[in-house]
Amino acid sequence: MQGNQHTQEIKERLPIEEVVSRYVKLEKSGINMKGLCPFHNEKSPSFFVAPHRGSFMCFGCGKKGDIFTFLQEIEGIEFFDALKQLAEQAGVTLDLTHKENKQKKDAYTLLEKACLTFEQFLSKNIEAQEYLTSRGLTESIIKKFRIGFVPDEWSLLHDELRKSFEEKDILLSGLVIKNESGRLYDRFRGRIMFPIFDQSGKVIAFTGRVLDSTNKEIPKYVNSPETELFSKSHVLYGLNFAKQSIRKHNFVILVEGQMDVIMSHQVGYPNAVASSGTAFTTDQLAIISKLTPNLLIAFDSDSAGVQATAKVWEMALIQNLDIKIVYYKDAKDPADIIKEDPELWKEMVKNSIHIIEFVARLIAKIPDERKRLKSYQEKIIPLLKRVQSFSEKNFFIDKVGQILSINSSIIWSDLSIGAKTEYQRQVYQTPEKMDYLTVLSTYLSFLEKEKPGVSEKIDEFLVENSLVELEKVSIDDTQIFEIENLHEENPEKLKENFKETCSQYFLIQMRNHNKKLKNSLHDSTENENAILNEIKKNNETIKSILDGSCEFIKNML
Repeated sequence: MQGNQHTQEIKERLPIEEVVSRYVKLEKSGINMKGLCPFHNEKSPSFFVAPHRGSFMCFGCGKKGDIFTFLQEIEGIEFFDALKQLAEQAGVTLDLTHKENKQKKDAYTLLEKACLTFEQFLSKNIEAQEYLTSRGLTESIIKKFRIGFVPDEWSLLHDELRKSFEEKDILLSGLVIKNESGRLYDRFRGRIMFPIFDQSGKVIAFTGRVLDSTNKEIPKYVNSPETELFSKSHVLYGLNFAKQSIRKHNFVILVEGQMDVIMSHQVGYPNAVASSGTAFTTDQLAIISKLTPNLLIAFDSDSAGVQATAKVWEMALIQNLDIKIVYYKDAKDPADIIKEDPELWKEMVKNSIHIIEFVARLIAKIPDERKRLKSYQEKIIPLLKRVQSFSEKNFFIDKVGQILSINSSIIWSDLSIGAKTEYQRQVYQTPEKMDYLTVLSTYLSFLEKEKPGVSEKIDEFLVENSLVELEKVSIDDTQIFEIENLHEENPEKLKENFKETCSQYFLIQMRNHNKKLKNSLHDSTENENAILNEIKKNNETIKSILDGSCEFIKNML
C-alpha cells in the first residue's frame, strides 16, 4: 500500500508532459499533446500524451503507459530505479525499507574506491600513459571512461582496500583471490584497467589488459568474476554513455572490445557498445531491442569475428531487428582502423551493408555452384521472408539476383512456395490469432505508397474519439497472407478490405470505450453530463460506421 501511495503522489506532483518533454518536443493536439516517437524512427508524429489521463501512447510502435513506464523504456532501467529517479524529481521521500541493502551499497563503494585507486596509479605511471596514447586515446576520453592502471605487484590493491573495508567484502568484490594456503593476492596485476559500469554509471566490475604482452603465458585480458553486482551476460560495455545517443540516432553499433567502444565514442559515434569479449547473449540483445530496432554489427574481420557476427545476427533476427554489417577486408579491429584513419571508419559505418546483401556476398564466394545454391536456399530465402514491406522485399530480391546471378522471378517463385507452405502450416495445423494493429500495419505498408498520410488520419480519428489507450484485439491471422496477393492482383479489393478491417477495429474499440464510460457513471456522479455527451457522440459515430455514412471511413483513401 505504501508503494502505491508513493507512485500516486509522484504522479500528482509530476505531470507526464513535463517528464516526456525532457526527451520529446511536444505540441498541442486538442486536449492531448503529440510529438515524434522516441521509441521508433518516424517522420510524422504518432506519439500522443494525454495529460488528463497521465498516460502516453504511440500509434506507430504500440508503446504506452505512465511516467514510470516511459522512464523505464527511455532509460532502459528497472521500475525501482525509475521510481527512485522520479521520486527525487518530485520531492517525494521513499520508504526506507525500499532502499538497497547495506551489503550492496558497500560493494558499490568498494568498487568505486578501487576505480579511484587505479586512476591514481595511472597518473603516476608514464609507461601506461604512453601505451594508451599510442593506441590513439586522448586525455579527455581516458578520463571519461575512467581508465586506470595497476602495477605488477601481488597485493598492492588489497593493501589499499583493507584500510577501509573488511576482508570478506574485498573477497566478494572479486578483486582479490584466496589461494589454497589461504593467502590473499590481487586478481589484476600489471594491467591497464577498464571499469565496467551499470546503466546508471556505477562501477560494477573491471577488465584488465596486460601492459607487457611479451609473456605469452599470461592471458591478455582478465575479467572480474560474476558477483552480486555483475553478471556479464546482462551487461553491455559503454551503455551508460551510449543509451541517449542510441535513442537519438535510432541505431546501435555493436563491437567486440572496450577499445573499439572507446575509440568509436572518441570519433563521434557515442552509440557504440560491446559485449566485452564474451559471447553475445539474448539478454544483451533484449537490452538493445528496448532502445532501438536497428543493429549495426562491427566485429573484427578475422574468421572468429565473422563467426561471432553470424551468431549475433541469428539471435537478432528472432527479435525482428533490422541488421547491418560494417564490412572490411583486412583482418583489423575497429579500434585500429579508427586510429589509422577516422574518416575511413565513418565511411564504413555510413556504407554498412544490410544483412541480406552481406550474406549474399559471402555465398557468392562459394566456388561449388551446387553448394552455393544450397546456401542460397538455406540462408537467403529465410531472410527474405522476414522482410514485411513489398517494395523493400522487391529491392532485396533484385540485389540478391545481381550478386548471385539468379533471375528475380526464380527468387519470387522460391519465396511463394515457402509462403504457401507457411500459410498451410499456420492455418491448418496451428491456427493463431494476431493483433488488429499488426494487420492494419501490413495494409498500410502497401497503401502508404499510393496514399501517404493514411496512418496519421487514423491516429487523429482515434485521438478525436478518446481511444488513446487501445485494448489489444485479436483477428484471424490468415489475413496477413492475403494482403500481399491482393496488392498484386486486385488493388481496389485491398482498399475495400482495409476499410472493412478499420471499421471493425473502430467499432470494437468504441464499444469497449462506451462500456468503460458507463461503468464510470456508477463509480462517480462527477462530470455526468460530459460522460453522457461522450457516450452519445460515440453512439452516433458507431451508427454512421454501421450504416456506411461515416465520412472518415469513406474519405480515408
